[in-house]
Amino acid sequence: MTKPLQPQIERFLQEYAIDLNGTAAALRAGYGERSASMRASLNLSKPHIKKRLVEILAERMTRTHIAQDRVIEELAKLAFYDVRSLFRDDGTLKAPSEWGVAFSAAVTSVEVVEMWEGTGKNRVKRGEIKKVRLADRHTALHTLAKHMGMLQDRVIVSGDKDAPIHHEVTAQHRLADAVAAIQLKQALG
Repeated sequence: MTKPLQPQIERFLQEYAIDLNGTAAALRAGYGERSASMRASLNLSKPHIKKRLVEILAERMTRTHIAQDRVIEELAKLAFYDVRSLFRDDGTLKAPSEWGVAFSAAVTSVEVVEMWEGTGKNRVKRGEIKKVRLADRHTALHTLAKHMGMLQDRVIVSGDKDAPIHHEVTAQHRLADAVAAIQLKQALG
């Protein structure tokens, strides 16, 4: 463990580990509104404070058993599920126990609406509607692409001294093209 820090700095780091928002963490640690952003930046720029932050994050990963590999595996389940695995060959919906771990991770909710006809003893079930809501693939793909460095926003600036400057952000264009290609591939089966 690193040398003990001042209590307010330690509290700042504990708060920062919650949401990785420096200004909010500084406010929660008791820094004033006018200086919170500056204090957060200053604290996070000091090597001995950064070292303690790494220790805090490592302790949390050990305590919660959540590591980067596990998070990436879960994101991959959300990004690459195959909706066809929800159904049997005859087109009927499989029971949740038949979905498997990978696909189950992508299901965010299930709703079953039963349709009845008649009343009392004459009441007869005529059918049911099953609705399955799935995780947003686009968000999972975006998060994975960002983690893999595919979304490093690069700004290209060009022009001469007498002409307006032209700039282009390329990462978003690449992502949009990649997502469109994946969706087209899935649509074509």
